[in-house]
Amino acid sequence: MEIQYRLARERDIPEILAIIRQAQKSIGKLGIGQWQDGYPNRKVFEEDIRKEQCYVFACSKQIAGVMVVSFETEECYQALTGGTWLSKRPYGVLHRIAVADSLRGSGLSDQMVELAEILCLQNGISSLRVDTHEGNLPMRKFLKKHGFSLCGIVDYGGPDGKRIALEKLL
Repeated sequence: MEIQYRLARERDIPEILAIIRQAQKSIGKLGIGQWQDGYPNRKVFEEDIRKEQCYVFACSKQIAGVMVVSFETEECYQALTGGTWLSKRPYGVLHRIAVADSLRGSGLSDQMVELAEILCLQNGISSLRVDTHEGNLPMRKFLKKHGFSLCGIVDYGGPDGKRIALEKLL
């Protein structure tokens, strides 16, 4: 199975949102509030695409995965509680990573994280950060498998805004 990746384009948004809806259903089955309130949505991805930080992954020319790699400072990461970041250096952030149901377990998500790491290194960044809901055990297991370390808690606000924050030094 050959997977190709590229920066997302606005015309990709319907396929991106279809994958996000699949991920929302999967996360919803975990009984947690992450991605259950209409986030992420079209507006979020339009902004990610405008900033050239959204990537799509295609198999047989059909989009099968999406992720965002940002090099902007994440405001809530400044107020980490319950621990410390592994580094104080500039960092990349992995956000909004999702794989189509048809390719779950195929290794696509592994390739996506590898690309995020490569993008960081190409930009002179040696740290990759990510956050996820405490109850998102599949994602936590996945991130641990990829060498991410638990660093503390970040809070996006709201009743379900606390997230486990992780970092990997590259």
